Parts: sequence; C-alpha cells; structure tokens
Amino acid sequence: MQHLIKSVDAVTRLFAVIAGVAVVVMMVHVNFDVLLRALLNKVPPGTIVFVSNYYMVFLVCLPLAFVERMGAHISVDVFTDHLPGRVQRRLAGWVFLLSAAVFALVAYASWLEAAQQFRKGTFMIEQDYKIPVWYGYFALPIGYGLGAVYMLMRFARFLTGGDAPPPDSAAPDIADPDSQVEMRSHD
Repeated sequence: MQHLIKSVDAVTRLFAVIAGVAVVVMMVHVNFDVLLRALLNKVPPGTIVFVSNYYMVFLVCLPLAFVERMGAHISVDVFTDHLPGRVQRRLAGWVFLLSAAVFALVAYASWLEAAQQFRKGTFMIEQDYKIPVWYGYFALPIGYGLGAVYMLMRFARFLTGGDAPPPDSAAPDIADPDSQVEMRSHD
C-alpha cells in the first residue's frame, strides 16, 4: 500500500507541476498576444483557443488530486459541526468513498467524451488556422481519475483504522486561526 501511495503522490505532484507550467505558459502567451496587438497591430491566431481549450482545462483539472492532498477542497460543515467528533470522523471517512464514486463517474463520462473528440479529430478554426483541440479533453478524465484513486486511498486508510493520508506539511490549515503562518517581506 505504501508503494501505491508514493506512486500516486508522485503522479499527483507531476500533474500539479504541469498545471503550474500551464499558468506560466498562458501568461507568456497572452502577454505576447497583447504586445503584438499593441506594437505591430497584428493578431496572432489561436490565443483564445489555447487559453480556453488547453491552459484553463489543464489548470483546473490536472491538480484535483493535489488539491485534495493539500486538504484544500472546499467543504461546508453547516450540519456536521454540531455532531460529536467521533460521528464527524466516521462521516468524513465515508465521504471519501462517495467522493471517489463521483470523481470516477465524472472521469468515466469525460473519458467517453474525450475518446469521441479524438475519433472526430475535433479542431477549431481561428483566422484560417486549423487548431486541434481534442487533446485538451483528456485532462478531465486524467484529473478526475487520479482524484478518484486518491479518494479511494483515503477511504482505505479510514477503513483500516488509520487517518487519511495527511495533507502536505508545508500547507498551513487556512481554516485554523492558530495555524503557524508567518508573513515576511524582504525589506
């Protein structure tokens, strides 16, 4: 089990890095587009297509498991806050299974869509340029599939009596007012 956890963790980090690279490349691409428009009055083709079909999709979908690993998914505890701690822990454990099922369902449905777009060779045309966009469709099943695996690992740890794999120790709990977060400036 430990080998599986380390492998999934490595892939999770890799996808988070790819998402980070997508942000940087998107910023460079958009700035290049703005500069060409402003300085040379030229409109490079594909900026909107790449931003909406690649960069943003990679940014949102690929790091889903990493966000869960960091304990940073949004949770609303309106009702569960009033339950005893033991009940809250048990409920949270079973939520891992429910979340895994939802992630797996979205991964499966998006895989079917990605495969269909691949078979069609889906593309967009911008300024007479044919830009294939079917590649971006595969980010959804990859991100949600890895998220499902991560949730199943957390559920397995819950069932065996262990806590869920801990969030990264470098990530402070922003919901905890006593969290040891220190802000510094380089003055």
